[in-house]
Amino acid sequence: MTDYEVYMSQVLAQTSEKLSQFNGNQAEIIADIASRAKGSLVLPQEDQFLLGGLLGSMLHQQYCDGRRRETPTENGLPNEPRIKVLTNPMDAEFANKVLSGEIPQSATVYTVGTVVHMDIANTPFEQLSPYWQKDNFGAGMCAARSILSNWEGLTHSDPTVRKFVTVSVANGIHESWIGRGNVGEWNANLDTAYINLPVDEQAKDLTHFTMAEGLIGALVQQMEQVEGATPTLPKAQADGTIPPITAPTETPAEA
Repeated sequence: MTDYEVYMSQVLAQTSEKLSQFNGNQAEIIADIASRAKGSLVLPQEDQFLLGGLLGSMLHQQYCDGRRRETPTENGLPNEPRIKVLTNPMDAEFANKVLSGEIPQSATVYTVGTVVHMDIANTPFEQLSPYWQKDNFGAGMCAARSILSNWEGLTHSDPTVRKFVTVSVANGIHESWIGRGNVGEWNANLDTAYINLPVDEQAKDLTHFTMAEGLIGALVQQMEQVEGATPTLPKAQADGTIPPITAPTETPAEA
């Protein structure tokens, strides 16, 4: 694995553990973040990760819900299975834990010989292997950080300003999606700016936007209750985009 993949595997493991502690309860997670925010939307990195993980979990759940069956499978699974073989280097540690019995096998995680298989459509986000978490986590991080840094514009009294900032943020979300390697020969027409996308494809980026906006809105309300005042805002970036997460030169003990 690259240093970045090692770092992201650690971040995903820590974030998944945190999400599991709250059992996916959005209200409790938002309240927990607000308790540490000290009246500012310039959140500590670990809380940005937690927001990104929560959004990633919501996006994954949306995917799973789209595969819901009218009747469960023979194994009692509610969704149409989507089986993935865990061969990516990011999943090596996870696969070894399954093979050793540290992670129990089940209808959704099992071995065929020495190869580990996972049904991602019937597995909660927090229990996915790192490789199958990373894209939704990346999408969640981009949306959360974009909304946080542009909250002032998104809540502006002038609807023209709000529309401009919305399109700018949506474009950043789409560029991040391209940057995560989701474009190939099969969908090369999507390698373009958000504004040039077909309406149905724009709607996918706006789904990320809407989810993140709802969470940040709930966070702001919670912070107002805790602090008794409107949170201070980070300075919006001129182009409306957020730089990607990059691994530090020395990986911190706690991300």
